Amino acid sequence: MDLEVSDMSGVTKAVLGGRLDTNAVNQMEARFSASVVAAGQNAVIDLANVSFIASLGIRMMLSTARARRAARLVWGNARRHGNHGNHCAFRHHPGSYY
Repeated sequence: MDLEVSDMSGVTKAVLGGRLDTNAVNQMEARFSASVVAAGQNAVIDLANVSFIASLGIRMMLSTARARRAARLVWGNARRHGNHGNHCAFRHHPGSYY
């Protein structure tokens, strides 16, 4: 699992790549959360290069969104795989809870 974090004019951009399976979540969750939450600014999570997301990966992203109550966190660029995949994007707004 790859993670690249950059600042785009006051917005944190995190680009994930590879499989977000149980092993990847266990190895990178603390780094991901620290990179996105610690900045304290709006964030965009680019999922274009993610080939698989396990339920723990979804939990990791939702936990990060909950920790960012004062800022917006948007996930996007999820891609469809095969004929059975779903194209999706998640958006968390301050004050909303999952």
